[in-house]
Amino acid sequence: MAEQARQAVVEIATALASSPAPEPREDDPTLASGAAGQAVLFAALAAVLPELGHAERAVALLDRAFDGIGAGGFGPELYAGYTGVGWAAEFLRGRLLASDEDHGADVDEALDEVLSASPPPGAHDLVRGLVGLGVYARERLPAPAARRTLERIVRHLGAMARHEGPGCCWPAEDARVADVGVAHGTAGVVAFLAACWREGVSEARPLMDGAVSWLLAHRLPLDGETRFPAFVALRADGPPPKPTRSAWCYGDPGVALALLSAARATGDVSWEREALEAARAAARRPMGHTQVVDAGLCHGAAGLGHLFHRLYQATGEDTFAHAARGWFTRTLAMRKPGEGIAGYLAFAPTHGSWHADPGLLTGAAGVALALLSAAWPIPSSWDRMLLADLPLVAS
Repeated sequence: MAEQARQAVVEIATALASSPAPEPREDDPTLASGAAGQAVLFAALAAVLPELGHAERAVALLDRAFDGIGAGGFGPELYAGYTGVGWAAEFLRGRLLASDEDHGADVDEALDEVLSASPPPGAHDLVRGLVGLGVYARERLPAPAARRTLERIVRHLGAMARHEGPGCCWPAEDARVADVGVAHGTAGVVAFLAACWREGVSEARPLMDGAVSWLLAHRLPLDGETRFPAFVALRADGPPPKPTRSAWCYGDPGVALALLSAARATGDVSWEREALEAARAAARRPMGHTQVVDAGLCHGAAGLGHLFHRLYQATGEDTFAHAARGWFTRTLAMRKPGEGIAGYLAFAPTHGSWHADPGLLTGAAGVALALLSAAWPIPSSWDRMLLADLPLVAS
């Protein structure tokens, strides 16, 4: 399987480097779907296949991303805005760019203005809100300004939290519910606060304690198909909790990883026990019950392969190794020669259609990153953007 994975990575990279169709749109500089995300992929490729021009392509893509952001019209969001381009620049810094080559000053200045508002505009979450801004700031450490930014974000998150029951959560745009998942919900806040606590941000701990307590209070019954729902009702007219798909963005694999990150950051053995119980159940869930239809990182087979690979690296448990192999095998089986990008198509649930997607979050670039991390023995530090970088041992 490793050789198949390497071949798939090479073919995706070749397709993305060709023109015209697989190129990210000229007006899309973003981390999720455009030039910045592809810059991260080609920078990672340059570490394992340095002779194929990937380094030059990564730098060119980053330059194009900054040009696109400079043209205006983008907000501060990590995946769809200028902090994502800044994050990609930090990923290349010290790898393909000189360590003293700082592309983030303008991003820092703009972010400082955003965070000066009280409350800051926008959401709390990883994809569109404060947690995503914090992921960028974390990448800028140990700069003093980055630490101050993390501290400000933690304070803002504390002000936005809703305290209910045994802990706290963050209401979704639909105020009737709180999102549970990593991409838009409380699990993503937990993973971010765990990272802040590991970095010495003391205000993160009480907020993390409350958020973990809230998550654990809303587990589904043990005899159910999943342990965590996608949403929890905050008002009587909210929807009842129900099982959700298996994914990074929503569902047990992502939530379990966030809980394990918090457990490892604090040394809390009860949190670790709960995290691993949910993760093991997710690893054993029949593929036909997971609602996975395509291969992308966000909610596809490659994303699950990567999460279970991370869990195996963090625990050494064969259950997770078996699940990772199964999902990577599924990822490779999803290729349809002659279609999409190197055989990969992405499914758009809002339109019910399949399309060629070159992007990192839901498309071929993300599939290649997950396969690359499985097939070559290199650090997977790119997944810090997903808050999926688990400490291997407890603090």
